[in-house]
Amino acid sequence: MDKDRRGFFVAMGSLAGAAIVGFGRPEAPFNERDRERLREAKGVDSFVHNAEMLYPNFDQIPNTHGVTGLEVDVYSLEGIPVIGHSKREVTRIPEDLDELEFILGSVDANGFKINLDLKSNDPKVAEKTSRVLPKGSFISTPHHNLLDELRGSPHTLLYTLNSEEKQREFEIRLENGERFRNSGVSARLDLLDKAKVERYKKGCGLYVLAYPADNYGIAAGLCDDGVNGITSNNIEILQLTAA
Repeated sequence: MDKDRRGFFVAMGSLAGAAIVGFGRPEAPFNERDRERLREAKGVDSFVHNAEMLYPNFDQIPNTHGVTGLEVDVYSLEGIPVIGHSKREVTRIPEDLDELEFILGSVDANGFKINLDLKSNDPKVAEKTSRVLPKGSFISTPHHNLLDELRGSPHTLLYTLNSEEKQREFEIRLENGERFRNSGVSARLDLLDKAKVERYKKGCGLYVLAYPADNYGIAAGLCDDGVNGITSNNIEILQLTAA
């Protein structure tokens, strides 16, 4: 675990949705050199964290900031995929697949990629969301069994590493020679360092996404380490990596 990153994995407040439409951004410590390092980052994807906070205005948001995409939490409501930031909120959001298809189509039309974060361990919801997602999308979840069942889909499958235990379980699979085609990890930032990134990315051919990169210096360090992408609540960090 990277000691400098320990403690920063707690999100700073989900203001990314407001920021992307011009209402500000979370404050975070920075210096100008960190901003320059982020500007110098090349080929790093950038995802708005908890973008479901933008609902129901997905179809009204042009991608004018250059970010790669939106990370959206999906829960199961009696086998129906619903979008929401917590289980307490799922009753106020889409309750049928047709509406979810409309939202995903609207986002895709505006130039965003999607990373659907499956919060519920529900194979039916995993299959349904995989079926309606635009090609080239991402699916992430800490429920690794769901991704195992989705192998062969046209999406990038991201095994979420949100604890040291999950990371150990995944690395045991790597050590046992298991191959993950068209896959990657969505790793809590304090579980990554340069050696881990190189092992996952170069040694195993995995896509490496780090979250939540809300601190300028830490985000720049992750880019220096070679991650493929970052997820952040801080819209300026995302804009800088896209510049």
